[in-house]
Amino acid sequence: MSADAWLNALRIEGITDIVQMKNWKTHNRNHKGMWGPVHGAVVHHTAGTGAGMADFCYRGTAALPGPLCHDFLAKDGTLYLVGNGRTNHAGTTPDTVRTRLINERMPMDAEHRPSAVAAETRDGNAFLYGLEIENRGDGEDPYPAKQYDVAVRWAAARCRYHGWTARSIAGHREVTRRKVDPSFDMAKFRRDVQARLDGKEEDMALSETDIRKIADAVYDKIMRTDGVPAPEDAADYDPDPKSSRHYWTLQTYLRDIGSRVRRIDREGGK
Repeated sequence: MSADAWLNALRIEGITDIVQMKNWKTHNRNHKGMWGPVHGAVVHHTAGTGAGMADFCYRGTAALPGPLCHDFLAKDGTLYLVGNGRTNHAGTTPDTVRTRLINERMPMDAEHRPSAVAAETRDGNAFLYGLEIENRGDGEDPYPAKQYDVAVRWAAARCRYHGWTARSIAGHREVTRRKVDPSFDMAKFRRDVQARLDGKEEDMALSETDIRKIADAVYDKIMRTDGVPAPEDAADYDPDPKSSRHYWTLQTYLRDIGSRVRRIDREGGK
C-alpha cells in the first residue's frame, strides 16, 4: 500500500483528525531488512502517555531506532502518520502466527496465544503493520470512546484496502509471548472491526468539539464560499456567468441588504 493510498483509505473510513509527521511517507527501516508482502496488522499500547509520545514513536531510541510503528493514536483520537514501510514494532514471531494471519484464522471469540515452545523464527517487522495507541497499559488507564473508535476504523481501513477480514488483526501479545499489549480485549476488538467492515457498526456520538467544527465548516461553506448571482446594480457586477464578479457570497449579500435598509431608513427620516 502506497503512502497516498493509505491516507485515502483512512479518509474513506472517516478518520479526519490526522497529523502527517515530517517525511512520514519515506520514513522507514527498509534499509535494514525486508518489507512485504504484508499479511496483517498488530495493535500495541505505548505503556506511557504524554505530549512527547508521537515524537518518541517517530524517533525511537539508540537501541531501537524509529519509526517504532506505522501510526500513533493519541488519547484525543488524533492519528499521527509516523512511517511507511518497515518499522520497528513487532519483533520476532513464530512461523505459526504468520501462517494463521495469512489464512485469516485469528479467533473472533477468544484471544490467540502462541505456543510456549514455538520458536520465534519470523521477522514480524517484515510483514505486519503496527499501530501504537497511547495508553499506560496498566489496566487502569481508560481508552476514550473516540480513541477506541479511531483504532477500529484504522484496522478496518487496513482490512478494507487489502480485502481482509478482521481475522487479520492481532494484538502484540497474540503474535509473541514476549509482550502483553494492548490492554483491551482483542477478540472484542476484532468483532468491532468486522462489524464496521460489514456495515453494522453504530455511529459514535459526536463530541461538542466535533459539533463546533461541523457548524463552523457549514457556516463557512454557506456564508463565504457558495456564490449567488450578484445584484445587477452592483458597482463591480459582470453579466458573464463565468466571471467571479457575476457572483457574491451570501455574507456579502446580507451586508448589502443591511446597507440598503439603513439607507432607506435615513432617507425616510428626512
